[in-house]
Amino acid sequence: MSLRDYLTPLDLAAILGQLAGLIRMMGGLLLAPAAVGWVSGEFVVAGLLSGLSVLALGLGHWGRALLARELAAREAFLVTALAYPIFSIAGGVAFLPVAPFIDGFFESMSGFTTTGLSVVPIEDMPRTLRFLRSYMQWIGGAGIVILTVALLSATRPAGFRFRLYGSGSEDERIAGSVRSTARDLLKIYALLTGAVCSALVVVGVPIEDAVLHGLATVSTGGFSPHAASIGLYVNEPLVLIVTMAGMLLGATSFSNYQRIARRRKSQNQETERDPQILALAIVVLAGAPLLFVLEGRGWHAAFDTVSAITTTGFSLDDPAGWSPTRKFFTTLWMIIGGSTGSTAGGLKIMRFLVLLTLMRWTIHRLMLPAEARIALKYAGTPIEAEPLRHLLGFIVAYLALLLAGSAALVFAGFNPGDALFESASAVGTVGLSCGITDATLPAWLKLVLSFQMWAGRLEVIPVLVVFYPATWKLRRRSR
Repeated sequence: MSLRDYLTPLDLAAILGQLAGLIRMMGGLLLAPAAVGWVSGEFVVAGLLSGLSVLALGLGHWGRALLARELAAREAFLVTALAYPIFSIAGGVAFLPVAPFIDGFFESMSGFTTTGLSVVPIEDMPRTLRFLRSYMQWIGGAGIVILTVALLSATRPAGFRFRLYGSGSEDERIAGSVRSTARDLLKIYALLTGAVCSALVVVGVPIEDAVLHGLATVSTGGFSPHAASIGLYVNEPLVLIVTMAGMLLGATSFSNYQRIARRRKSQNQETERDPQILALAIVVLAGAPLLFVLEGRGWHAAFDTVSAITTTGFSLDDPAGWSPTRKFFTTLWMIIGGSTGSTAGGLKIMRFLVLLTLMRWTIHRLMLPAEARIALKYAGTPIEAEPLRHLLGFIVAYLALLLAGSAALVFAGFNPGDALFESASAVGTVGLSCGITDATLPAWLKLVLSFQMWAGRLEVIPVLVVFYPATWKLRRRSR
């Protein structure tokens, strides 16, 4: 029997109904940048965004009748994966006043996936679109994830949604209810964002800059309203310190913040240590001095390391002028990425820790008699074979996507080192560019990088499910 024979037929009405809910949500979210446009007197952009909002709200309301009570895991994969292109298409339309649709689509995909690569010159953007870019990253960093979790609350099994976004192990539940978890995470996310924005204002950043940078910092997105990025504040150490702190907060697993909040409410002093926090600190505390020794310029070494490992993508100077050594280590940090369960991208620290544990277990196993039994554990918890196979499968898929994107750029004539850097930045949702990504890039390469950003944000597998032929078994299942 083939795989298709074992698959439950897709409920197309359920998928379309959930997508309608996401489109309706998008319509509501577009009201904020539309309001900015009207207040700023940028009536063309404001009218376009208002029209998109009304259209999305109307389509979402019309599709409400298709909404089903439950989604199977495969259907939830499809809904989640398709949400990003839908949002990016709407964003592509919003950028039409200043860029061709393909550039606007790229910019929006980069925003919603919290990547930060850009092909639309920031100098040509109205204030409304500058706000929209950072706002898209704030939504993409956690907003879409959180609201999608709430929308798909009927999906079974309950833990599936957190595994989909890599929030932890299969059995980890940040809270007992999916909807309450979504609310809690949104509160945490908003509080962290507000704290970073306020801190930037306190250290002297103008309010508009502070808001836009704050939205792009906690989301680990990296869009800046300035072509020089954070380099505009390179001589202001307090601004750099606040920005680095915000990036590290965004790249830390949100389950830690949730546990801290729960302990405060229950007065329970029992601590649960996340090994990723220590590992993240080790990378920063080792990587920054290493770059300083090799390259000099202490602030640049520290900032580059934090920006790359958190996959934020802010920069103090143009990466196109970086030395091969600086590019090499930055590429390495971009591939590793931040904590699982954070807004950061990359392979994630937890997976590297599991791989190191597996390597040590393999060495120990070879040294012991055949009858000896030793458990493979992460943070004191045994790792079963099934999650380990999923982890290894994901890593293979991620590296294949990374190398395929690099090969495409080499085929287009770019040197291999720069191609790997750019590909790692796209699939890791980082946003640093060594000069490859700009408006003159051929359209097919913009689509390649867009695909990498999309797949990288969703950890590859959901996107592969979309393109797997056996997925689309459309006969409506009986209820």
